[in-house]
Amino acid sequence: MGLDFPKWLQTKKKLSYLDISDAGIFDILPSWFWSLCRNVEFMNLTSNQIRAIYLSFIDLSSNNVSGQIPDCLAHLENLVMLDLSYNALYGKIPTTIGSVFRIETLKLRSNRFVGQLPSSLKNCTSLVVINVGDNKLSRPIPEWLGVSLKNLVILMLSSNHFNGSLPSQSCHLTHIQILDFSMNNISRSIPKCLNNLTTLAQIGHSGTDGLQDSKIRPLVHKLKIRYEYVHRQI
Repeated sequence: MGLDFPKWLQTKKKLSYLDISDAGIFDILPSWFWSLCRNVEFMNLTSNQIRAIYLSFIDLSSNNVSGQIPDCLAHLENLVMLDLSYNALYGKIPTTIGSVFRIETLKLRSNRFVGQLPSSLKNCTSLVVINVGDNKLSRPIPEWLGVSLKNLVILMLSSNHFNGSLPSQSCHLTHIQILDFSMNNISRSIPKCLNNLTTLAQIGHSGTDGLQDSKIRPLVHKLKIRYEYVHRQI
């Protein structure tokens, strides 16, 4: 295909399938390329040498974008902000997102993502904002969030299917201001060390009326964490 990124793609407005893998491309990903993502259901750019040096911000929120996130995210070397919120994306969050080392803001709210948060995200140590609320993500909240992503200021996990307990490693998020894990299947075990997170700001008390434990209720209100305890009889 040649060393240059194929310019003829720019004229393809209704492209749904794109496979230019192993095509010998050695070029910078053009800015117009992302307009193709609105309709593409399958995309494969692997085994090339494609760079995206100048692309730092991608905001496709509220655009009715459907399909899965393409693996080509790994080529976005300088991406700082990715906002795909309020679309119709589905499937698992790709592990290749962990290759976007400089990303600071990741917003995937209100889609239909399933599975767990990819552990490759632990490589993105510059992350300040993660918002994956209102999806169908599941499994326990990962311990590595508090271990590897210590710069987090906003962590929004609400309205998913996370279960288990809030990991004690969350206490390492010393810069956290908003921590929202409401509307999940989280148990009532809240690490006492969260008392040390003095930067937490109030974002609501929804769901706290269901907390009857004398040790849990003061802790929740003191930290002003939006928390909902879903009681289940075993």
